[in-house]
Amino acid sequence: MQNPVNITENCRVTGEAYSVTVDSGDLERYKNGDGLIQNIFPYLNAGDREFIKTGISPKGWEIMFADEGED
Repeated sequence: MQNPVNITENCRVTGEAYSVTVDSGDLERYKNGDGLIQNIFPYLNAGDREFIKTGISPKGWEIMFADEGED
């Protein structure tokens, strides 16, 4: 990463701060709609990409879908 930038926001579900570090050029490309998030940030895992996209941290997703799949 040439120009790292830290994205820190409170998760929309947990209210807890969560951070993701990305390249500033990649973030600009994403904000401009220059491609799919998985292509712009291939170095991030799916949970971190979802946080950038939705504001929901991996822990938030776990909470939201904790009961799914249980009978």
